[in-house]
Amino acid sequence: MRPTDNIENAISKLNLKPDADLGERTIRDAIAAQEKCTDTAQSRISTWRTIVKNPITKFSIAAAIMVTAGILFYKQTGSIDGASVAWADVQKTLSVFRPHSYKEVIKYKDDEKAINIKFYIRNLYGRREERSYGEIYIFDLSKSPNECLVLDPQKKLGVKFIYTGSPVQQDFDMLRYSASMAQHAQPLGQQVVDGRKAIGFYNSDPNNNFTFWVDPVSHLPIRVELLRYGDTFIMNEFEYVNDFDPNLFSTDIPDGYKVETKIQDCRPVEPKEVIAEAVISGLNHTAYTVEKLQWMEKLSTIETLDPLGSRAKVYVTGIQSNNENMIIIVQGNYYDLKRMVWIPKQQLVFESATGIKFFTHPNGQIYAQRFLESFATAKPEFFDVKKISAERFTMMIVMPNGVVLSLSGNKQLSNDQLKEFAESLKEVKS
Repeated sequence: MRPTDNIENAISKLNLKPDADLGERTIRDAIAAQEKCTDTAQSRISTWRTIVKNPITKFSIAAAIMVTAGILFYKQTGSIDGASVAWADVQKTLSVFRPHSYKEVIKYKDDEKAINIKFYIRNLYGRREERSYGEIYIFDLSKSPNECLVLDPQKKLGVKFIYTGSPVQQDFDMLRYSASMAQHAQPLGQQVVDGRKAIGFYNSDPNNNFTFWVDPVSHLPIRVELLRYGDTFIMNEFEYVNDFDPNLFSTDIPDGYKVETKIQDCRPVEPKEVIAEAVISGLNHTAYTVEKLQWMEKLSTIETLDPLGSRAKVYVTGIQSNNENMIIIVQGNYYDLKRMVWIPKQQLVFESATGIKFFTHPNGQIYAQRFLESFATAKPEFFDVKKISAERFTMMIVMPNGVVLSLSGNKQLSNDQLKEFAESLKEVKS
């Protein structure tokens, strides 16, 4: 079987029609992604799956995944001489940045629907994303603070994010970065791909299977296929241009739009323990604390940066239980239903008599691991990072007033424990 057979079989089953629900589902990582302030390529790669499904983290996961896959190309036809194209030629070509656009289809193994995104990359400091459900995301890292503008053209509404403390910085240079990936790609020979003659290269490691189909003349990929942990990513329809209309990348509020401005503090924060009352001043919504639980032995709250890559300030409460479980509750300024609209689309696990709802999280194990590791780093005497369990999970708690909290655990909680936990959540009074 060809390395790409599994991908082709998976994609042939996809429903690629635009879908509003899919858009809401995708906002999850968009929020985490586009809440990104200052981030390195390495941290974005580590949170690749988080970012693609969200807009800023990212900055978007989709971009992080494209980087991980290591690709970019432009459309160009020409005569073919496959025998003369080596992977070193492709790497050399990819080492130079070119303005480009491309389409990406993303299919997660635990989701029946596919995500479709059109990317426009003008330079090293800006990006535009057009998602299949209609929303547009524009990132500008060329100035301090960084900005992101999210627009809904149908409703003429939007949100502008300003990241205080974020420096001028480069976005992903996927062309250059991809040259450092797949160092030992093997040739697949010549085939017709997307109606064009192409030369293939294949690279596999423990977590990824890459297939690059490149133009034999330009040495730039025309299609890239990636299988990662059972998820499928296909990038194609790449186009090279001299430049794009700069208006496509402007974060200025368009005429006729009603846009809300959100300020995200991205200044460095050293993890430190805080009292519950201190959380109030750092949040723009209701703060909560956990009162004594029958199975709770120790409790501590720290102020730190979101370990998912958004670089946002969050308040993390750690609870050590009497059965050696570790529970993490996270509160932050981007935790609310107006922005995390994907939550009600998830499975409802439990609802208390007072209307507190617990929903599943599609990236539950990844989120749980990041926060457990972060808390263990800040308070190693509280939790041993070596004890992170395969049972770990994340749920999203929606309070009756719309405030959202993230609940992660190293081991599963029963419905009785969730009920008791819901009853223990109390508003912090100043």
